[in-house]
Amino acid sequence: MLGHSKSDVRYWQRAVFRQSYTRNGHSFLTKAWAMKVAYEGRRETFALGAPNKAVAAARARDIYLFLAANGWEAALARYKKTKRITGERSIEQAVTVGEFLDAVFTVSTNRSTIRRRKFRNGNNHFSQWPGTNRLLFARRGSP
Repeated sequence: MLGHSKSDVRYWQRAVFRQSYTRNGHSFLTKAWAMKVAYEGRRETFALGAPNKAVAAARARDIYLFLAANGWEAALARYKKTKRITGERSIEQAVTVGEFLDAVFTVSTNRSTIRRRKFRNGNNHFSQWPGTNRLLFARRGSP
């Protein structure tokens, strides 16, 4: 039996999938379906927002056809939502860790007693010196 073309919803019924995630050591699947599409050397995942596989397959086909006709920029603008962070900042305008710490140190009531601060994250640590805008990053064991 020959395969179906990407313009046929039957192709996408086999291509859509439910993404997995882990919480507290247990694996789960999302309720909604997703698709991965590669086109012109780029690969993206699109959430289809449908718990019904047939509906998800139809949306996947629509996204692919729109992508093929209009290109990546138009497809991403139409089908991928830009995540918003509190206020008016988008992901592209997100605050860096250094900017966040500068704001914390600025409003700190005991700024005069602040010494070098270390913030640990697994095998990495960040250091901030008072009076500087620099956030230093080093792996454990680094000088």
